[in-house]
Amino acid sequence: MIELKLRISFSSDWHCGSGLGESHLADAILNRDSDGIPMIPGRAVKGALREGAWRLSTLGGDYKDAENRLFGSVSYGGAIQKAGLLCVGPAELPEDVRAYFKDVSPDKRSQEVSYMITRRARTALQDGVAAHGSLRSLECGIPGLTFMSSLSIDLPSTEKNWLLPYMTAVCAAVKSLGADRARGLGRCTFQLVVENGPAPQLPDLSEWRMK
Repeated sequence: MIELKLRISFSSDWHCGSGLGESHLADAILNRDSDGIPMIPGRAVKGALREGAWRLSTLGGDYKDAENRLFGSVSYGGAIQKAGLLCVGPAELPEDVRAYFKDVSPDKRSQEVSYMITRRARTALQDGVAAHGSLRSLECGIPGLTFMSSLSIDLPSTEKNWLLPYMTAVCAAVKSLGADRARGLGRCTFQLVVENGPAPQLPDLSEWRMK
């Protein structure tokens, strides 16, 4: 099993929702953990990574094979034919920040979390006029926040030689995460964090091979 760390840094407002609203304050709120601290579900992180892998797969060859191997093969109808080897954990704020939140009172924690959040309003237009009943408010995280996620790949450590450059390229191909990306939300950078070793280098995309 190969274990990696992933750093996600946002450069714009972003929204990874819980599917819930918050009374009159917001129609869609951010996903939070049991302590009320914003977090990003692993499925959302994996979806963004898969999108990056798909961009690389358009180069063909080993890039397509690596995508299917790690993320699973998909049938024409969109159903997973074969499960992939990659498991992605939820993305959470850095450990020292979470430790701080756990040491303060719930009221103080709620106040501090509110500083990480903004709200956006949106509406549908009909003939240049806001459509009746279409106004919605969206709770967003602010730019500048950083989250950490863990990646587990069911491969022996001997396969790191091709895996690290490939995942580095996948991360470089990820440009955004979460909802309303077409509206400019969720711009971010993904970066592998390798402990006790040099940072992996982006491969020459014209020459990279899975070995």
